Amino acid sequence: MSALIKLLLVLTICVGSYAASAQGCPPGQYPVAGQGWNYCAPVPGAAADSAPPQPTGPRWKDQWQAIAVDTGTGSLGSSKGKNTADDAENSAILDCQRKGGVKCEVEISLVNGCAAMAVGEKVMNTKGAPTEEEAVRKAMTACSSEDSTCKVYYTQCSMPFRIQ
Repeated sequence: MSALIKLLLVLTICVGSYAASAQGCPPGQYPVAGQGWNYCAPVPGAAADSAPPQPTGPRWKDQWQAIAVDTGTGSLGSSKGKNTADDAENSAILDCQRKGGVKCEVEISLVNGCAAMAVGEKVMNTKGAPTEEEAVRKAMTACSSEDSTCKVYYTQCSMPFRIQ
């Protein structure tokens, strides 16, 4: 066999094994091989240029709510299903004013949950929680620590909803 044919045969084997090993590397990596060894190495700068993986699960839309009161007039205003805390608070204050409130102030503002207000003869207490039952329990516990005649006056939930 001539030296030229031997050289072509060796080159064909080397190129073939290089191509085979290149096909086994994942994207962003390249084959590195030597005599009797090979592995895949990261392409320099490839990780910095690649975009982070995007979430694939369902997406949820937050829902804000707020309660505003004027203790002088006994007016209560509320809002729910709002996009931001500011929207919820402003809507609750306006609702309170429409109901006769003059000095309406936000008592609570929360996202994706429930609010409850417990009122006694001496105190009023507003609490938020993930569930209505928990919000009522918290408001009643806080009110009852200072007053023995507490009753649940108001509850409301504003939960997120699935958009995808």
